[in-house]
Amino acid sequence: MSIRNGAETYVQDLAMELLAQGHRPMVYTAEVGATGRELIDLTIPVTDDLDTLGVRPDVIHGQHFMTAMTALAYFRDVPMVGVSHGWRPWTETPIRHPNVVRYVAVDEAVRDRLSLQHGIEDDRISIVHNSVDLERFQRTAAPGESLRRMLLFSNYVLKGSPYFLAAHQAAEELGVELDVVGTGTNSQTSAPEKILGDYDLVLAQGRSAIEAMAAGASVMIGSSRAFGPLVRPDNVERLRELNFGIRTQTLPVAASTITSQLAGYSAADASEVSSWIRDRVGVPDAVRQLITIYEEAIGAFDPASEDADEAARATGRFLTQATAQFHDVLHKPPNPNRRPPEEGQTHPRPQRHRGNNPQTRGGPGGPGDTGGAAKKRAPTKARGKNRGTNNTGGAPGTPAPKGKGEHAGGPTPPGGPQQKKPRTPKGPQPGAKARGNRTKGGGAATGGGGGGGGGEGVGGGEGPGGGGKLQGKGRESRGVQRRTPPGSTRCTRHEASGPGAGGTQRPPRTTHQGPLRPGA
Repeated sequence: MSIRNGAETYVQDLAMELLAQGHRPMVYTAEVGATGRELIDLTIPVTDDLDTLGVRPDVIHGQHFMTAMTALAYFRDVPMVGVSHGWRPWTETPIRHPNVVRYVAVDEAVRDRLSLQHGIEDDRISIVHNSVDLERFQRTAAPGESLRRMLLFSNYVLKGSPYFLAAHQAAEELGVELDVVGTGTNSQTSAPEKILGDYDLVLAQGRSAIEAMAAGASVMIGSSRAFGPLVRPDNVERLRELNFGIRTQTLPVAASTITSQLAGYSAADASEVSSWIRDRVGVPDAVRQLITIYEEAIGAFDPASEDADEAARATGRFLTQATAQFHDVLHKPPNPNRRPPEEGQTHPRPQRHRGNNPQTRGGPGGPGDTGGAAKKRAPTKARGKNRGTNNTGGAPGTPAPKGKGEHAGGPTPPGGPQQKKPRTPKGPQPGAKARGNRTKGGGAATGGGGGGGGGEGVGGGEGPGGGGKLQGKGRESRGVQRRTPPGSTRCTRHEASGPGAGGTQRPPRTTHQGPLRPGA
């Protein structure tokens, strides 16, 4: 229970309500984590070692098949109710074991997975829809009459993914403010109830969508694979039957899908939907359904009739399946954009977008950042994507511009460069090094060096007139400027002639020497 997600919140709500209804819940997890410690603080026993339990449970509520199977191995004479929350995750694969007497699915799609894909009889499967703690998720504010603030609320959306980009483009077209909250973008929160009511509309699915509607926000169903409709009074009942999940997601992931659905946004509809949801998604009713299923499982299970050989074969089949799944996981490259939430974090770090195109907006450190603005531009502007690789030599006798964003090259005019703080080369002899001014924010660097020689923005290179080396240091633009690894060069060579090199000036030519990194 180290990463807060829907399944962990489900366990927390279930344990607290079982305690409130007079039962003695115990929680087993492979890792106690922050959520487990919260339960301990609420007087719910949580353990990662089943040897510490001093009593035999009456029934096992098993979800996420590794921990569930571990509990079955410890308590061979205890029945289990297997619970599946999703269609896709391999961790939701149902356990086929003699002790698993009943199964629970959160919607019709998951029920069909259990029966049609895994061969479980329909009469052993019950549907218990997701619920939320209505005391926790309260309506704090009504949505605005016009759409102003939108939230993308998901743990499975990565920066730069089609879903992420579609939401940003739609926000720009609609002129609304967009925030992104979730572990996939390193902007997670452990207290969503504190922020959901601040938004007019939330893009979410499943339990997250229910939480948002309970808090009073309008909801459009969205996921990384497909989009669903805007939830309205005329479709909320059917969408609830499908758990606002995969079978509701039939629309393409595109900005046009969002803008077309949000054309029907209505604050009055959002309030009506919220009231309908709050009347039906309370945790106490869902837990009463589960208690009935637990009692049926206990009554149907006979420890004396257990076939030890069949139980052993079931365990072997499970281990074979788990081994194959873990092989796939171990050989899958890690996702660099995902990290666990910080313990104790209760407020989000949203990725905020205020209606600008994320591909072109500027600002320090962002795509399109060219650093500090120069007071005076060089006569010939450097082009390229701020990598310091496309450099332009200045004309003979052209004074260097003032400012820090760009530098003009070429021979030094009589009287020295017309700069606020001139730099004097160490000497015109061949091979001498001269440091150029720094580029700021990853901006393009032009020219540099003494004695009419060319310069380079990143990597090695020298001009034919004994030019110096412009090292192009300075603050990097995130995701744009790259350092050249040892043994590689990324350079621009300027060949210039003039008073310091003889002959007439030729236009600069750009050459790349040495290997470049992929994608550079």
